[in-house]
Amino acid sequence: MCFAPFGPPFNHEVPPRGERYNGDLCEYPDVLKELAYIIYKNERVRAAVFAKLGHADPSTLALYWRFIGKISPGGLLGVYEVLAAYLELKESNQLTV
Repeated sequence: MCFAPFGPPFNHEVPPRGERYNGDLCEYPDVLKELAYIIYKNERVRAAVFAKLGHADPSTLALYWRFIGKISPGGLLGVYEVLAAYLELKESNQLTV
């Protein structure tokens, strides 16, 4: 999956009922996935993002995958939380890559 939502600004087509989304409908197949991985690989960035989220920094890629793949109590997929925190840190100039 590319992690892009079906709604704006990505506007993926919703797969027919009963079918699973396989990524074929995405015009930007790797943008969010690559950014999520880059955040994991940069220890300083990852630590800042997870501090902003109020979560422990995942020490392994498996723990990171588990975090980004779960739906939070607020109803967001973890990858969206990570990306939103990253963007907030970048926009407020609290983070440079």
